[in-house]
Amino acid sequence: MDGIPGEDKRREVRINASGARRALSATLAVIVTTACGPSQDPADLVVVNGTVLIMDPELPEADGVAVRDGRVAAVGDVREIREYVGPATEVLDLDGRTLVPGFIEGHGHFLGLGESLMTVDLSGTRSWEGVIEAVAAVVDEVSPGEWITGRGWHQERWDPPPDHAFEGVPTHHDLTAVSPDNPVLLTHTSGHASFANARALEEAGIDGEAPDPEGGRSSGTRMGSPPVSCVRPPRILSEAPTSGPGRE
Repeated sequence: MDGIPGEDKRREVRINASGARRALSATLAVIVTTACGPSQDPADLVVVNGTVLIMDPELPEADGVAVRDGRVAAVGDVREIREYVGPATEVLDLDGRTLVPGFIEGHGHFLGLGESLMTVDLSGTRSWEGVIEAVAAVVDEVSPGEWITGRGWHQERWDPPPDHAFEGVPTHHDLTAVSPDNPVLLTHTSGHASFANARALEEAGIDGEAPDPEGGRSSGTRMGSPPVSCVRPPRILSEAPTSGPGRE
């Protein structure tokens, strides 16, 4: 039996319409996915909502930064940077704080570094005798009574160890011999111990009978007068000038 006239044509129209709807749905899905996903290759880390200091005169500051594979991928405003957010991106909200470039230095005291450049540099000394020689080299550059300060010695570098020592710490005698008229304070590279000559100890009020100061220890107080050097020196020695003869 022949079909109803026009039925095949209507069936074709329905099939074509159904296919068009599926094609349209797929197209919309692609559009929605593209709109919701990142418009840039996703970053590993995105930092937003703060002040990012870039250190570039042409763009000194930005609102955010994107990081990928350990390197900065982009800097810009929040809208631009959020384009780098993907499903696995870590987003850090600075909440108004400031982000500065990282320095490859784990423990820097910039003020102390600057001060050390104005004192006797002891970082290259490899013996107690070398420390004494470094002080002797600058004594003629200062007036009697003027402080001589230095920093950078480390006893673990000394070879051989000092001849005259008390509890492993050199006595002041060799240091005093080359600087009898000047108070001298030489600080360990860590900043937690110092050598002082007799004049400096005298100005600090430390003699062979003095008790250990609060927060410090005077090695010489165990062997009578004259005293020797100071470990974790008392405050009066710590207040010695931080600059003096040294490098230009």
